[in-house]
Amino acid sequence: MAGVDFFRHGGLPVPQVTILQAERVAALLGLTVQAQPLGSQQDSNFLLADGGSVLGVLKIANPAFSAAEIDAAIVGPNCMGIAVPDGASPWIGIVPDTFVRGRVGVVAQSGSVAEACLALPGRVGFRCVVSSGGEAARDAADLVAFLVSPAGHWVNGQVIRANGGMV
Repeated sequence: MAGVDFFRHGGLPVPQVTILQAERVAALLGLTVQAQPLGSQQDSNFLLADGGSVLGVLKIANPAFSAAEIDAAIVGPNCMGIAVPDGASPWIGIVPDTFVRGRVGVVAQSGSVAEACLALPGRVGFRCVVSSGGEAARDAADLVAFLVSPAGHWVNGQVIRANGGMV
């Protein structure tokens, strides 16, 4: 299944899942919990709690997305987010008008490096710029693997800093 290029769409209808249905899904996973809906622009997410203890989050993914897209959708804490030219961009900061569409995908752990890419005055066209931040859930390798997959196009080049040096 090819999936959907979410970056070309302003939004998708969220899957309609009730609190009771979310609690039943959790029960299938062996959890007896109370589910509380969380906001989302594309998925149905629920906070799962057992009395006063939070056990986790249940995500009912939008069926429009392929497994590869769902798997690459998470960036870590302390990141700037994902910037896409001419599309929905969950980015902390301003995506300038000079940030133009092209074929270059960037994954940068550093928010400053990612911001510098966005600030290029239209000389380079981007598919996306991802700031991976603290990489608690996904690291640069996961994100680059997505970008080189058929769902993510290709990577033109990379600079990865490891232990204070360049690799």
